[in-house]
Amino acid sequence: MNEENKTMVEIAEYYYREKDYNCAESVICAANDFYGMGIDPTTLKLSAAFGGGMTTGNVCGAVSGAMMALGYLFVEERAHEGEQHIKVIGATMMEQFEKSHSSTNCLVLKDLYADEQDGCIAVVQKAVTLLESVVTEYSHLRIDA
Repeated sequence: MNEENKTMVEIAEYYYREKDYNCAESVICAANDFYGMGIDPTTLKLSAAFGGGMTTGNVCGAVSGAMMALGYLFVEERAHEGEQHIKVIGATMMEQFEKSHSSTNCLVLKDLYADEQDGCIAVVQKAVTLLESVVTEYSHLRIDA
């Protein structure tokens, strides 16, 4: 668990600003630390190609990182098992993000929120804030609950 009592936003900011991680890496690493998921650093490299809208400006990497965290927290073994709560939980994340930012597309979000000095930090911050909200809303369905 988060031993230093930092918020998930603070942890994500650290990865983004201090470690120079991309948006997807920053979100999944922050979630890993905050929720004590125990994902090792080598495995976390799987998120690298999701930054920058999967490197092509498509689905926002911060949102992709949040979706990875939701999968880890709410899926026992695979998405198709049981009642498939992940579909509802993932849809909630995507809908709330799109509602608050008017898009989940990286290029659109960069035009609206990114700047030269801070890059996409505002989008990363919002993604982890929404992630925390969605995890709280569906906490009764967590596999470790």
